[in-house]
Amino acid sequence: MNNDWISVEDDLPEKKCIATYINSMGNRRYIIASYFSKHQLESNGEDDAYDEYCEDKDCYFYCEGWYEQQDNWAEYSSIFVTEGDVTHWMPLPDDPE
Repeated sequence: MNNDWISVEDDLPEKKCIATYINSMGNRRYIIASYFSKHQLESNGEDDAYDEYCEDKDCYFYCEGWYEQQDNWAEYSSIFVTEGDVTHWMPLPDDPE
């Protein structure tokens, strides 16, 4: 990997980034992703598998972890990464002019 990649052991991104991991088929995947820490992103509580209830705040939050971003979908725009562990990430490049 080149020097632009940041290990998740060294730092985690604060906004959307490019992330990489090895999937269950042994293939490296590159995704547009976000990392959400515990109780960072509120959810509607409709997805038992990836939501958790916080009694202190009386609401549901997405579970901590990596989420692939699907910005072209009206629903399911953040998909929990379950088929591998993200190992590295890098900031998104600047938009073209």
